[in-house]
Amino acid sequence: MSARGCWGLPAVLLGLAALSLLLLQYQQRIHELAAISSGFGGDCRGNATYVALLEAKVAALTADLAAERARAPSSAGDSGVAGPRVWPTSADNSLFVDKDDVVDIAKFDKKGGPQQAGKRLSVDDVLFGYDLLYQKRKLFDVQRWKGMVMQQDPNDAFAIQDFLWNERPDLMIEFGTNTGGGAVFWAEIMTEYNPDAHIITLDIANRINKSFAGAKGKVKASDSRHWGTTIRPIIGNPDTQDVQDKVEELIRQFGATNVFLNEDSLHSFDVTLAHLNRYHHLTKACGWILVQDTKMSRFTGRDGPVEAVREFIGKNTEYRVDRRWEYLLYTQHAQGWLQKGQKCGKR
Repeated sequence: MSARGCWGLPAVLLGLAALSLLLLQYQQRIHELAAISSGFGGDCRGNATYVALLEAKVAALTADLAAERARAPSSAGDSGVAGPRVWPTSADNSLFVDKDDVVDIAKFDKKGGPQQAGKRLSVDDVLFGYDLLYQKRKLFDVQRWKGMVMQQDPNDAFAIQDFLWNERPDLMIEFGTNTGGGAVFWAEIMTEYNPDAHIITLDIANRINKSFAGAKGKVKASDSRHWGTTIRPIIGNPDTQDVQDKVEELIRQFGATNVFLNEDSLHSFDVTLAHLNRYHHLTKACGWILVQDTKMSRFTGRDGPVEAVREFIGKNTEYRVDRRWEYLLYTQHAQGWLQKGQKCGKR
């Protein structure tokens, strides 16, 4: 895909959005829009999915700004600006545990150096700042597990392996195989506590050779001894009866009784909710579902995985959000851990 094909339209839309912002004197919005753009920008490497996503988000933001300008009164108080109620990246939209706690750097600096005087940050400042860097620098394409592209944030990968070791599911259903490095990582943990554990990993396409964002590892997941044995890949749309039938047939073959759903597919509201609705019956009492990348709504300003979680648990009241696996504070899946049952023990 040419550079113009990747970024021609988004650049125009960003320019129009910036012009609207300037006219409304929304300087903060310019910086936030630029942050969102840079998180998905750079060398797209043929990544049509992200390009389309960015184009849609920028177009939507531009439309929202135009609507606000139309609603703005000719005289808007002392500031002269009719500002937004809550901009997507606002700390009001933070999902992090203890997001309002204060990190007092000045107090910690016992030498009292003038460079740190008065320097105080919120937990959200620290964590969301890292989140922006994670997107901007495309760190999701940097991590490797034994040479394989893994695309799991290290904090979350550590927390998930901790969960697996403690809860010991005998089957994980992973939505979103991508390169398969994550499935191999999970398989190595799960077969340590149960040699008969399995992973069914689902994706609409075979991306073993190259990630959706273009990354290639030195080692392919399909070269792992677990591929095709412990790990059973299925190519197809999980939200179809054909794929569901294949999944349930494998569950019968494995004799699995403790099924863990790991939703890490498109991260859109509709797809996430569809997968939850179609497969949640497979979890046992006190079983678990993880919905990944709940952070996306804050980047895009659109409903995404966390809104799907809220709608799902609103209609399936046997599930509740459990935040015990967010103990490292930074996570890309805040409020994404769901447990089935209201009277399940704590670890």
